[in-house]
Amino acid sequence: IEKAMEEKMKETELNEYFESMKGIGPIISAVFIGEIGDISRFDNWKQIRKLAGLNLSEQSSGQHKGKTKVTKRGRPMLRNILYLAGVTSVRHNPEMRQLYYYLMNRPSNRLAKNQALVAVGLKVMRIMFYMAKNKEKYNPKKALGEVRLKQIHKLLAA
Repeated sequence: IEKAMEEKMKETELNEYFESMKGIGPIISAVFIGEIGDISRFDNWKQIRKLAGLNLSEQSSGQHKGKTKVTKRGRPMLRNILYLAGVTSVRHNPEMRQLYYYLMNRPSNRLAKNQALVAVGLKVMRIMFYMAKNKEKYNPKKALGEVRLKQIHKLLAA
């Protein structure tokens, strides 16, 4: 099945864009495309986040303020592959590894390990969305953005 997925991804034009990013192989990209379908039907990455069921919701009523959790109203396989994309990109991609350690060690609102992996997976999804939409290869300089890079360097300097 994996060989068939690799062959089908080689036939698509998106293969060269997705494989330019370290940590994203043919299996992750094939499942991602298989779950979301045609990328041109989406205007924004937030629509894919909602399709995956990774929106945040809060169970509150009246004066009670509940915990914020993921809605899980969406495609479980897409959620799973985004988590795996986060795990592999933290392992193989230096920019995503920096983001992961920043999210776990920042001064305020630190994330737990799994929360940080989901956040990195969402970042990978945003990058994959923009690479497919704009027909661009992965650019490590654009991956984190100037503001996040300043925050990471500030944390490393401290």
